[in-house]
Amino acid sequence: MSIFGDIVGKIFHKAKPAEPAPAVEPDPAPAPAVEAAAPAPLTDIDVAAVMDQLADESSQTLNWRVSIVDMMVSAQKWTSGTV
Repeated sequence: MSIFGDIVGKIFHKAKPAEPAPAVEPDPAPAPAVEAAAPAPLTDIDVAAVMDQLADESSQTLNWRVSIVDMMVSAQKWTSGTV
């Protein structure tokens, strides 16, 4: 193997296989599939209205539409549960 190949192998942890992997025998009777429950439908949220409300309730002057920092401060209050 080349030097470049050795470096790539060490980076991506590709070891040289010493022996082929043993064959896996299939199960004689596969387990029945379990049906997943349908996820709950999402509700529509007016994000602009929520962000405006959070900015208005803040003691600071926040302009979340222009400043990413102001948006993050408003969103932090929403996600932390202080609202």
